[in-house]
Amino acid sequence: MMIRTIKTIFPALAVGFAVSLFATQGMAQDVTGDPARGQALMLEMKCTKCHGDSGIGHSDTPGVPRLDGQFEPYLVNQLFNFRDGRRPHKFMELYAGRLDGQTVRDIAAFYACQGDTQVEDKERCAPVR
Repeated sequence: MMIRTIKTIFPALAVGFAVSLFATQGMAQDVTGDPARGQALMLEMKCTKCHGDSGIGHSDTPGVPRLDGQFEPYLVNQLFNFRDGRRPHKFMELYAGRLDGQTVRDIAAFYACQGDTQVEDKERCAPVR
């Protein structure tokens, strides 16, 4: 009886795992945002209070990471982690909790375009540099 149950459940679990794997791969690859919109959103959300005008941070806020020039996919991933509670931080959970997917990508694009940018398409960064 138990072997029959395992034979029935295992294929369903394998299919579910494969579907979720492909879905998350698609999400991870779609990170392109609009840096100009990200700049406007960053100012509106008051990100500058901790991260500064261009993501360099402030000397009076120790422990706040520099965001300027960071890899865009990394920033997208971290904002989603804050938003979804996978990376606990009392302030960032509040701020990121209000963001939809496109807003996350736009803010990440703005910060990725600052400093020594890692963005391959430098033309995307021209409006905010």
